[in-house]
Amino acid sequence: MKKRMLMVALSILCALPAFQSAAMAEETNVQPVDELEPARINGPAWPHVAPELRIAAQDDIERLGSTDPGERRAARSDLSGWGKPVIPVLVEGLYAQNPLARTNCATLLGDMSAQNAVKYLIEAFYSAMPDSGQAATYQRTFVRGLKEALEKTTGRAFIRVEARSPIMQEGLQQYIRWYNENFDRLPRQVGEPEIALTDPDYMAKIRILRQLVLQKRGWERPPLSVEHAIGESRTADGAPVKLERPADIDYLHSIPTTPRDGGFFREADRKWAEELLRKGKAQAEKP
Repeated sequence: MKKRMLMVALSILCALPAFQSAAMAEETNVQPVDELEPARINGPAWPHVAPELRIAAQDDIERLGSTDPGERRAARSDLSGWGKPVIPVLVEGLYAQNPLARTNCATLLGDMSAQNAVKYLIEAFYSAMPDSGQAATYQRTFVRGLKEALEKTTGRAFIRVEARSPIMQEGLQQYIRWYNENFDRLPRQVGEPEIALTDPDYMAKIRILRQLVLQKRGWERPPLSVEHAIGESRTADGAPVKLERPADIDYLHSIPTTPRDGGFFREADRKWAEELLRKGKAQAEKP
């Protein structure tokens, strides 16, 4: 009898690790290594955000793009008040159409020390930069916000130049190299399923899940003033700096222009201009 009970106990103990592994896999819903893909925004393991939080946060992100500084400050305060649960929505906001909105999302992630968003900050940084040279004028505030957020979340300051400098490209590459060398030291990134440290394939799985998805994207250019379209910088005599990048030149040429003699289209306006010109000539002819 005792021998039979001992055999049953031994069989239970032998089956326990397999049972625990199966239960853990079911609980975390982690696929085998060969079926995993890098974590992505709104991917399979993207955190569920409570509907009331998502609605409020998305409204606040839209307010982050307001031209009213007070409105932007209020939106930042409201988003900060949600704490860590709002981080997934802020990560999504890195790709907001409005440059001010996405810049403020990056700033908030930095202020919250969101180390679980480092992967997405680097991906957004890479996406916002051209293949070479300086960032587009309308992206420079966003790139500056990403740089500052990465300094706060990684503790590394690889960039010590202004956002308009082409050297930003070198700093971006340094962040990419640093991440690839230290991804396993970071906390679980947003959208990454939880993997037990005892999982025999732990390193192989997080190497795949935390792999950077580096892609360039076509950012929609916002409506800008002519001064911004031709560039931020001006020469010492106040003349605009000559455009050199094809993207900036194409954008400048896309701005509608009005011919010098096309300012008056209504007949009443034309007659008024002609009368004004006649009076001016008559006044000039008086002795």
